[in-house]
Amino acid sequence: MSRILIVDDEVDLVEACTMALEREGHAVDATTDARQALASARRARPDLVMLDWIMPGADGGAVLS
Repeated sequence: MSRILIVDDEVDLVEACTMALEREGHAVDATTDARQALASARRARPDLVMLDWIMPGADGGAVLS
């Protein structure tokens, strides 16, 4: 299956998405911090990134840049 990175500042949403995707057999990396998302994406090379656009500290646009 796919490796998926979830980036969102809402912990409950991250946990729910992680559980649902893992149940389907996907490998999931998750973080609530936009800055940590960059390091995780470089390390894990995900097939898909689920990225929140509005987060404290740095928004989704900053992560994409």
